[in-house]
Amino acid sequence: MRFWSWCLLSFALAACGCAGGRSPAVTPSSKGGSSSSVRSNTPPRVVANRILVGKVMRAHVAGKFIVISFPPGRMPQLEQLFSIYRGGLMVGQARISGPQMDDAIVADLTSGEAEPGDEARDR
Repeated sequence: MRFWSWCLLSFALAACGCAGGRSPAVTPSSKGGSSSSVRSNTPPRVVANRILVGKVMRAHVAGKFIVISFPPGRMPQLEQLFSIYRGGLMVGQARISGPQMDDAIVADLTSGEAEPGDEARDR
């Protein structure tokens, strides 16, 4: 029984092209293509997203401070500088000043403006 299961699995892998062999490198076409190989032997690099992004929940114009909400488990440090974006355009800057409550923290607006719904990025 094991022998037939192994044969069936090998056949299925060979049929779908997953037998573990290397596929041939792509060769340039005869219409003047590049002579360099398209495939590379180096594996792709995976880089973790380290940018901390929050959302402006409240803005106090007269007091020049805002409340920013962050994803659970990732909170900024005190005095960390954030850029405020609205519709992809930077509209202000804020410096984290505290206090913190759950996933929200207060930041002083150092320049520009902010309103609820804006995005706060640390870079």
